[in-house]
Amino acid sequence: MLRRISYSYWICQLAGWGALLAFFCWLPPHEVGRSILTTASGFLVSHFLREVLRRYRWMEKKPKRWVIRVCLAVVVASLVGALILWAALQIFEYHLPPVFIMVSSFSVLIMDWTCVYCSFKYRRLARRNDSREQMLCMRLREMRKGADELELDAEAIVDRLQRIEGMIEADPARSREEITAFSKLLRTGYIAEK
Repeated sequence: MLRRISYSYWICQLAGWGALLAFFCWLPPHEVGRSILTTASGFLVSHFLREVLRRYRWMEKKPKRWVIRVCLAVVVASLVGALILWAALQIFEYHLPPVFIMVSSFSVLIMDWTCVYCSFKYRRLARRNDSREQMLCMRLREMRKGADELELDAEAIVDRLQRIEGMIEADPARSREEITAFSKLLRTGYIAEK
């Protein structure tokens, strides 16, 4: 089954990491390759982090539960991203900064990305829950109104049947006409409900 593509996510993802890359382009020319590798690894790791958040539906749980999980995921994603960046820098033979600096700088990037993503996602979930709640309240009101009408209709039916019953002995011909008219009324009401 194909999932619906989230265009807003991809636009934000490309725009955010593209803006970071544009910011890095102000660096000296020998640092541009390193910044491209940093941006590419950040893009890759942030996308995998988003997939973990979506697949396990962490954002849909209570905030106490998902905040801890997301913090741990950010730490793991930062370590993985720093490892990918370290491997890419090794492959392209760039000067390697100290591991602590590489991990901490990558942690800042992933933390910023996660804060932005979680705030938008949480806002979207809250809006969706509000619309569901409004829809349920509207359905409840309709059901109550329908139940009230049903009770009135049931009372009217009983009242009409009692009138027909009283007419049977006094005027049998008139009571037959009333029964026929009442059955037509019930049939048309039944067809209208369908």
